[in-house]
Amino acid sequence: MGDKHTARLSWEKQIEPLSSSCNLTDWEYVKPHSVYERNEAIFAEFKHTSPEDGSNRLILGNNLDAMQALLNEGREGTIDLIYIDPPYLSEIDYSSKLNLSDHKIQRSAFQDKWPRGIDSYLDMLYPRLKIMHRLLSPQGSIFVHLDWHVSHYVRLLLDEIFGNDNMVNEIIWCYTGGTGTKKHFHRKHDTIFWYSKSADYIFNPQYRPYSRQTLERGLTRVKGPRYNLHDQGALMQDWWSDINKILSPTAHENLKYPTQKPVALMKRIIACASNPDSLVADFFAGAGTMAEAAEEMGRRWIMADNSELAVTTSNYRLLKRNAQPYLIQTVNKVRGEGILDLDPIRISPCGANNLLEIQIKNYKPAEITDDMKLTAAQYLEYWELDLDYQGFFHSDYQMLPRRRFSGSLDLSLAVMLPVRTNYSIGVRTHDIFGHATTKIVNVSNSIPGGEV
Repeated sequence: MGDKHTARLSWEKQIEPLSSSCNLTDWEYVKPHSVYERNEAIFAEFKHTSPEDGSNRLILGNNLDAMQALLNEGREGTIDLIYIDPPYLSEIDYSSKLNLSDHKIQRSAFQDKWPRGIDSYLDMLYPRLKIMHRLLSPQGSIFVHLDWHVSHYVRLLLDEIFGNDNMVNEIIWCYTGGTGTKKHFHRKHDTIFWYSKSADYIFNPQYRPYSRQTLERGLTRVKGPRYNLHDQGALMQDWWSDINKILSPTAHENLKYPTQKPVALMKRIIACASNPDSLVADFFAGAGTMAEAAEEMGRRWIMADNSELAVTTSNYRLLKRNAQPYLIQTVNKVRGEGILDLDPIRISPCGANNLLEIQIKNYKPAEITDDMKLTAAQYLEYWELDLDYQGFFHSDYQMLPRRRFSGSLDLSLAVMLPVRTNYSIGVRTHDIFGHATTKIVNVSNSIPGGEV
C-alpha cells in the first residue's frame, strides 16, 4: 500500500497456503417453482435449461477454497460489493434449537472457538480478506460486520490490506433487546467497517425521514433561506438505530438460524454501495440474508458457506420468495445424507398426458436415534423433483410446508407429464439438519395404470 503505510499487526502466524487447484462442482440448478399441497395442479414439460455463466450461485464449502476457485474462473476484479459477517471470536458453538413434538433438537450451525485464541482467528481471516480484495472491482467496497470482541484487531488488518486511506466509514448499528447482566453497560451495537478498493467507489447516498420537529419548523428558520428540506429526507449518518435485530422467535423473518441479520440492513448496504447491474457477494452466508436482499433489489449474487445448515436455510428462503434461477455448487465438500424410502411411483394415463404420483414413505436423518418418534414430515424441511434427470439435478418443483417446522409438509405429489415410454425422476430431500438425500427412479410406461 506504499511506504507511508508502515504499521502492521503482528502475531504468531500459522496461515495455510492457498491452493491453486480449487474448482467448483455444479451440484444442482434450481428453478424455483414451489408447491405447498398435493392437489395443486402441475402440468410439466421437459424443458431443462443449462445454467448460464452469470447465474446467481450458492456455494457449499470452505470459503477460502470457494474464493480461490472464483479467481481460477477469472472472476478477479468483478464484484462490486462484498459483505461479510464472520465469526466474532466469541468462543461459542452456535446452534439452532427446535421443539418438535416434545423433542428438543439441537442443530449445529458453526463453531466460533479457536485453539490458539486471537492468533488462530487472525490466521483464518487474514488470507480471506486478502483474496476478497482481489475479487473486488476497482469501484468495489467491502463491509465487515463485527462486534466488540475482535473489531479492533480486524480494523488493523483492513488498514493493511485496503489502505487506511480507503476506510470510508465505521458504521455503528444500534439495536434493542433485553439482557440480564449487571456487570457492565448492556452491549447493544455492532460495528460495520466499510472499506473501498479505490478512491473511485460506488456510493449512492441514503436518506432517513425527518423528525416531526424538523418537519414542523423546517430548516430555513434555523439555518436561513439557503437551506431547505430535501424531498428524500435527511442524509443518512454513520449510526443506524432504525433497524432492529430479529428478536422474536415467531417473527416472520426468523429462520431459526443463529446470527441471522435482518433483510432491511442488507438492503441498505446494497443500496448505498452497488448499482442495479452490480455483482454482490457474501462469503459467510449464514441464513442467506444477502441473497434475499439482492433478489429484491435486482442484483446478481454469490453466496458461500461451509455449513450445510446455512446452505439449506438459504436455499429454503430463496425458494420461498420465488427467486430467479440459481446454481448450487460445492468445493471440496461432500454433503451428508439420511435414509430415504419412496413408495413405488405410480403412472396412469390421463387424457393426452400421463399422471405420475410420487410418495415419500419414510425418512430418517443420520443423527436421529430410533427412540425419537418423529415422522418423515417433521424431519424434512422440503423436497424437490427433477422430472427429467440426465445426470445433473435440475430442481423443477419444490414441495414446501405452509408453515416451517410445523410438520405440515406434504409427502406426496402428482405431476401431469407428456407421454413417454420411460421417465427418469429425481427426488431430493432436505432435512432439518441441512443434509440432502437423492434418489433417482427410472419409470417405465409399459404397464398403464400400474405401479413401477
